[in-house]
Amino acid sequence: MCTSRWRRTAPRKGSSRNGSGSSVPVDARELYAPPAGYQHGLSRCLLVPLQRNGADLGLLVAGARSSTHAFAPEQMQVAQGIADLAGLALENARLAEELSQTQRFKSELVASLSHRFRIPLDVIIGYADLLLDGQFGTLTPEQAGVVKQLAHGAVELLQALNRVVDVSRD
Repeated sequence: MCTSRWRRTAPRKGSSRNGSGSSVPVDARELYAPPAGYQHGLSRCLLVPLQRNGADLGLLVAGARSSTHAFAPEQMQVAQGIADLAGLALENARLAEELSQTQRFKSELVASLSHRFRIPLDVIIGYADLLLDGQFGTLTPEQAGVVKQLAHGAVELLQALNRVVDVSRD
């Protein structure tokens, strides 16, 4: 593993793309002289930041066994291209997880609202039917008209609720 105990060279500047499409300077560093006891045989490491939309997401580390040659500018450019793609992939994964979480929240909200509205609407419709059937006594024509309007409104709300639930499933 390459560590910060390695003696560093000055940063090499390049240009890269951030998420917005504009060029930003890139700081790729080489590390020399592995610490005592390092057994992986790498004598140099190239460190390239993983960035997206100005946020630091991680660090790409590439190692070399050659102790005589520094990383070539082309190698640094390839490493930066890989880092750009990795940054894009990490951002896409974060966005996919955020979308999945949002969809779960939406489903939970719709299920909760459906339950909270459906029960009272069913009770209203049921009692309106009982009143219209005369189960609690005879209604005057004026009372029957009001109860019919109540039942009709409750049925319309229930149908609207069913449409919202159907749309949210798509």
